[in-house]
Amino acid sequence: MNNSAGRTLRSSTPLAITALLLYICGGLFTFGGLFLSVRRWFTLGPSGLSAGIFLMVVGILLSMMGVLFMRIVRNRGRR
Repeated sequence: MNNSAGRTLRSSTPLAITALLLYICGGLFTFGGLFLSVRRWFTLGPSGLSAGIFLMVVGILLSMMGVLFMRIVRNRGRR
């Protein structure tokens, strides 16, 4: 693909950006879920334990998908 500046854009660039975004979102979800899970130890209101565990699992899965996509991008660049 060519962009307007005349530089060529590699075909794996969108996949690399997607991989990075998945990895970052996965980390945010994981630490957000950890915060919700730990918060129950220090407060008296609703615990948020189930939501925290759910967010942690989703975050770990997103991080794993990001790492998998990064490996795909790395292997595509060797050709």
